[in-house]
Amino acid sequence: MTAPNVEYRGIVDSLNDVVFQSDLDGHCVYLNPAWERLSGYSVKETLGKSILFVVHPDDASGVRYYLKNLLEGKSVQYGHEMRCHDRKGKVHWTELRAALAYGSDGSPVGVCGTVSDITQRKQTEEELNAASSRLVTLMDNLHTGVM
Repeated sequence: MTAPNVEYRGIVDSLNDVVFQSDLDGHCVYLNPAWERLSGYSVKETLGKSILFVVHPDDASGVRYYLKNLLEGKSVQYGHEMRCHDRKGKVHWTELRAALAYGSDGSPVGVCGTVSDITQRKQTEEELNAASSRLVTLMDNLHTGVM
């Protein structure tokens, strides 16, 4: 590996977000170490498989649809929030960002992208929505009580 490639590899390996690349059949050919922290599955045992095995069943068909559109050239990039489960069954909200990966000859060789754990953000959004609903209810009750 050349010096710049070693540097980039060190940067990618230190990220909290999962960086992945799959081949045209959807099988993983690269995952950084963040994959193990998010999923509980080792990189070694996941390479050659589709990462869709960790996608929540209710979200899997949507993810397949959008990734298929990428591979067919119907879209250039893709972003989607989805639930994934880790090895222990815990559900994580994640954000998938993906684009076509191209070989040196310019032809598509697969999909590359990132997966970010957004569980905390989703929990905060739910808490804010619940607080907002309580506030609206309180305000509605104040208006009906005052004449």
